[in-house]
Amino acid sequence: QNVQINGGMFSIGASSTIDGNLQVQNIPVGTAQNQICGTTVKGNVQFQNNGMAVQIGSASPSCAGDTIGGNLQVQNNSGSTAIYNNTVGGNLQDQNNTGATQVFNNTVTQSLQCQNNSSITGGGNTAKQKQGQCIGF
Repeated sequence: QNVQINGGMFSIGASSTIDGNLQVQNIPVGTAQNQICGTTVKGNVQFQNNGMAVQIGSASPSCAGDTIGGNLQVQNNSGSTAIYNNTVGGNLQDQNNTGATQVFNNTVTQSLQCQNNSSITGGGNTAKQKQGQCIGF
């Protein structure tokens, strides 16, 4: 089953499993920080067009990294995005974000691709190949 969150606040916590894809979009500015922590998503995860901060895993024990079976796409977000300690079975694509983006300690089976982000920092990531702004991460 697929889960789509469009325009509302959310928190998906530890030990949750989504059997299909997860799509999060159009979260407006002024919403509390949204997070997905310690979750297993068997399909693809897509975060796009969000105005408020989004946390996908973290460096904190209270928000563990996620296991994503397919691709993780983070694009066109104006809020800050933290992508920490996740295991991604496909590609991790981080692109066209105007909010500050952090990409740390992710294990990516295929490509880690970052492009056209206004502000991006990262490190400690492993991937079959790294491209764009994430080459040194």
